[in-house]
Amino acid sequence: MSKPSPKQVPAVAVTKWLFFAVLVSTAPLLARWWNAGAGFTWGILKQVGGRGELYLVAAALTGEAIGEAMFGKAAGWLIRIFKIISIGSCLVIVYLSASAYQRIADLLDARVCYGTAEIALQSLILFILALIAACGCISIGCNAK
Repeated sequence: MSKPSPKQVPAVAVTKWLFFAVLVSTAPLLARWWNAGAGFTWGILKQVGGRGELYLVAAALTGEAIGEAMFGKAAGWLIRIFKIISIGSCLVIVYLSASAYQRIADLLDARVCYGTAEIALQSLILFILALIAACGCISIGCNAK
């Protein structure tokens, strides 16, 4: 019995990407969360994500996913449309992440007090959206090879 190729099983490529790329890229934040205290509370989320680090991780992960999806041939018009939507979604998330992080960096440079709770929540939402959009790009990329 032969082993299924990643081209036949996009779930394998997405699972590998989630396990390695996402877990490794969020390791510094997970370590900070672990050191802040056990359990998941809103205070710990504000402490860990209140400076916008998830924006950087979201931009990097979606950028990598765009690279996976762009350099391959998509067979069929439905796959091509899904590829355009996936890459477009990732590009929007990269833009939003860069803009939001630049705004936070300006606030930090000016030593302005800002709401860490709002930043933590917004960056978490954008990070989750980035994971969803990037999974689409990864699944397209493994089918196009």
